[in-house]
Amino acid sequence: MAWLATLAPAARRGELLGTALGAAVAGALLGPVIGAVGSKVGTGPAFSAAAIAGGILIATAFALPKPHRTDAQGLRHALPAIRDRQIGIGMWLALIMAVNVWAIIWPNQQKALGIVAADDAAAGREDKTLKTARRITQVCTQSPKPSPGERREQALHRQVAGLHLQVECVNPKCLFT
Repeated sequence: MAWLATLAPAARRGELLGTALGAAVAGALLGPVIGAVGSKVGTGPAFSAAAIAGGILIATAFALPKPHRTDAQGLRHALPAIRDRQIGIGMWLALIMAVNVWAIIWPNQQKALGIVAADDAAAGREDKTLKTARRITQVCTQSPKPSPGERREQALHRQVAGLHLQVECVNPKCLFT
């Protein structure tokens, strides 16, 4: 991605990075398709074809020109971006999602999958906790769609207020037990 960012013209940089990211997502989605083909025709032919396609992509990457050298940027170049309100909100939402996954969802998912022993009384609490934790992640990852005449910030406040009401309906003690 850094190679693409240095080679792309400034006016088309975002477009090209988005296209590359979209191609990466499409490649990740094709994994199950290759697995399904492998179960029908055999793993040898399916994964050999995938390896050949990967080799072609590697050869193409080596054939492209090397990126030009750019001046090194220190951490101080990131400070203006961190001070930007939208980037700051995104950073906080990412931090909330990370804490949500590692401190709430994963321990409760372990109990639900039977990886960690849990009694029947705890199972009911985990179900409600998992639903709330998944809702928190959903709020953090989905951009709210403003109603007609509503600003984007108002839609975000509406979505967060709905989450707040949902979290208040759950006993907070069960989130961390």
